[in-house]
Amino acid sequence: MAVLKNGANEVRLVCRCLIGRSVLADFRLHSRRASSEHASVGWYSDRWVLRDLSSSNGTTVDGRPVSFRDRVPLACGNEITFGGDEVWTVVDVSPPNPCALLLGPQTYLWGSERLLVLPSVDEPEASIMPDGSQWLLDDGNGLSRPECGEIVRLNSGYWRLLLPEIGGSRENLTARYELDLAHAELTFRVSAERVALCVDQGPGHVQLPSRACLYTLLALARLRMGADADQPDAGWISSAELAEARGCMPEKMNVDIHRLRRLLEEAGVHNTASLIERDDAKRLRIGVTKLREIQE
Repeated sequence: MAVLKNGANEVRLVCRCLIGRSVLADFRLHSRRASSEHASVGWYSDRWVLRDLSSSNGTTVDGRPVSFRDRVPLACGNEITFGGDEVWTVVDVSPPNPCALLLGPQTYLWGSERLLVLPSVDEPEASIMPDGSQWLLDDGNGLSRPECGEIVRLNSGYWRLLLPEIGGSRENLTARYELDLAHAELTFRVSAERVALCVDQGPGHVQLPSRACLYTLLALARLRMGADADQPDAGWISSAELAEARGCMPEKMNVDIHRLRRLLEEAGVHNTASLIERDDAKRLRIGVTKLREIQE
């Protein structure tokens, strides 16, 4: 992520950041020498780039003026002024993480490089995660492919999604993870007391901590394992039917799915978008086909 520092003040920049005095700015300046829309910083082609937006008193990088035509790549140690009276030092230029802005309170929520859960991990309503070269949003009713800047409506409010480009160094970043859910095998170890889950792919192996949400995943896995793979409806079930089988509310199923993705992400498993599939009939099924259950 890009981080600018001025004395004790530190600012974390979103992937498309408007800088200025305007109330709409992502990074608000308070100096009277700053313009309402003074400059912008964005993540483009694997680097952070600064632009001046024809500001009245100009922008400088390491003392050099930035023309409105310039696109200046940023590096750690660069010193930036917006209007001339404050110096901000670039202290981080790593790739940005996905972020969402809750409109009204103007509250930012940050995710990891592979997962953003809204509005919180404890009370999840939607998950946003990479899927190939695009982002995928699961709001419990279906799947969509949001763009950077798109506004989505959830029970918690209206959220503006700030999603960086997927590619380049981000692909290299995710390549270091040994376990890709799209190619892994899931083994459920079931006893009277708990459900445990192992994720295996070649020499890679991870044991997930036992959590209540694993019972929902086990129910979906049993449907897929017990179905005829040649049948088009193999393993599909509605949230209401699954909830009835589990003896809980349908909303609990969607909360469990968001928590399952978080559990896998924390364990270092890549491609959590493939964990759950949804169709136009608002049914769902487990997206992993290599499944085993062991009774203990």
